[in-house]
Amino acid sequence: HVVRDDHDGIPLGFYCRSSLAPYLDTDELFEVTKQGLTFFADFFGYEYAFHKYDQVFVPEFNFGAMENVGAITHSERMVFRDPPTENQRLGRAEVILHEMAHMWFGDLVTMRWWNDLWLNESFATYMAYLALVESTRFQAAWMAFNSGMKAWAYRQDQLVTTHPIAGQVPDTDATFLNFDGITYGKGAAVLKQLVAAVGMEAFRDGMRRYFQRHAFGNTTLAEFLDAIDEGVERDLHEWAALWLETPSLNTISADWSAEGGEIASFALDQTAPDDYPTIRPHQLDVALITESNGSLDVAGVPVSVEGERTEVPAAVGSPEPALVMPNLGDHAFVKVALDDRSLDYVRDHLERVEDPLLRQLIWQALWNMVRDQQLKSTDYLPLAASKVAGETDIELIETVLASVSGTIARFVPDDQRDEQAHRFSDLAWSALSEGAPGASTGDGQIIWARTLIGLAITPEDIARVIALADGDLNVDGLTIDQDMRWEIAIRAVAHGIDGAADRIAAERERDPSDRGERAGLRAEVAVPDAAVKAEAWRRFHDEGYGSLHLTAAAMAGFHWHVQREMLEPWTMDFFDRVADVFETGENQFTRSYFASLFPHGRVEERVLERSRALLGDLGDRLPLLQRSLREANDDLERAVRCRAFAAS
Repeated sequence: HVVRDDHDGIPLGFYCRSSLAPYLDTDELFEVTKQGLTFFADFFGYEYAFHKYDQVFVPEFNFGAMENVGAITHSERMVFRDPPTENQRLGRAEVILHEMAHMWFGDLVTMRWWNDLWLNESFATYMAYLALVESTRFQAAWMAFNSGMKAWAYRQDQLVTTHPIAGQVPDTDATFLNFDGITYGKGAAVLKQLVAAVGMEAFRDGMRRYFQRHAFGNTTLAEFLDAIDEGVERDLHEWAALWLETPSLNTISADWSAEGGEIASFALDQTAPDDYPTIRPHQLDVALITESNGSLDVAGVPVSVEGERTEVPAAVGSPEPALVMPNLGDHAFVKVALDDRSLDYVRDHLERVEDPLLRQLIWQALWNMVRDQQLKSTDYLPLAASKVAGETDIELIETVLASVSGTIARFVPDDQRDEQAHRFSDLAWSALSEGAPGASTGDGQIIWARTLIGLAITPEDIARVIALADGDLNVDGLTIDQDMRWEIAIRAVAHGIDGAADRIAAERERDPSDRGERAGLRAEVAVPDAAVKAEAWRRFHDEGYGSLHLTAAAMAGFHWHVQREMLEPWTMDFFDRVADVFETGENQFTRSYFASLFPHGRVEERVLERSRALLGDLGDRLPLLQRSLREANDDLERAVRCRAFAAS
């Protein structure tokens, strides 16, 4: 199936399977495409350089998308078969614009070698979000950038495998190690910081010089910096050495005092991890938030952070704040540590902060405190429950609920897991059934319904979502879509609920599509029966399920927390087999294998010991497996520490 259009003389086309034609919303797809082509041509001062612009939705595509010249290939995930939320539409628009930006960064001008992969991916990521804000209806895209790309980057940059944005890549095999949150997310965040430091006009003019000089050529970091350098007064090569050529990140905190209702002293302190002690320059604004006649006033103070301590005389004499939040506007790539007074204030009054992005930054600081064992997971969850039910921003509701799900899965002691999940399952049901502020719209209902389903792990909560799927419970305005129906059916199977097999058969009949086939395989493997697990395990290591796509779907159904005792034999067998899988399997299969079959949910010292032993046995073999093990071990170690802290 193909739909054609044109824009400024450029032929445009969208292609998909005929069976997906009813779901191909070409009006919106063409709109975003045309808006992007206009924006990029103007911003870069260089018209789209190729003869056509086709976009193809490809069955079983292994990646999100690929920037082939004039013929972008997309995953079929970008064709929505169920009504999408606005955030899903934003995410798809970002992918479209990311790949389009590659027509300039990557295709018109290409990095000379893979160590400058970021010249492709970081720029495409940053420019996609900039284009969303500047040229489309998705005006809140910087919030999505923070909760998606920056959150990915913050996590990646704190793993033991952190690396510079522009690192050393000795060969093409090593390239696969760097398609990660640093190359995409951190690089894009650092570009946002660069724009804050030099100004948008200087950045844009530098981009125009860059493309005029290097069109249809290859470049390095130095040539990019030279193009920007001409329009600014600071030495960007020195800036790049600190930001692009060193790993890890800094933490910023405010140290202030007040007398007589005014700020008497104010400074920002900067720290770095012991293993990576680089202190960097940061251009940011500090929010000074004061109470005024029953409302909050937010004053932003620009600060150029240099060194370990930066005095901020511009803040002295300002009214004494109730809350101080560095990085107003989210222009800096830093972790923010809240001072004690500010932490006490947000615990009681976070909902009074009107700016959704500022609220998001505060939530991010709280989540970092959980990860860093500065706030117990069992204290964070009640705080989240008390605040998120009254939240009205849909992006923020989704972000906070995602952090809640992650906290329950990873950072809560096992003996409290069911209780905490039930708390939020009840909260989700109350939000839906009572019409909470953030659950009264279509998108809000979808997000709360997905949370209700995803946290249904007790028999009572599973029975409730089954009743919702069967129509025995109803929420005005809420439709349980096919993706939700599959999640409920698979969850019923994994938990051994009576009638689960008949439910799967009914969903297969209802949804005979590729999606239904994959969901059905996941359900088959989720059955809590040792013989079923043994046969699935054999097939994973033998003939598979017909294709990489289908085998990956089946593997995703194998591990369930409720089945952990029954799965014990395969938990340890994984470590006996995984090296052979990586030795013989192709890259995409091994990534799916590790993601689904490593026992991520077993937050236990003995699992860590076995994984560490395997890592030691590998020596210098299988670098992709080494990296996967190191990161999984790092995550498990953090989870062990967080659970111990919560139990203390």
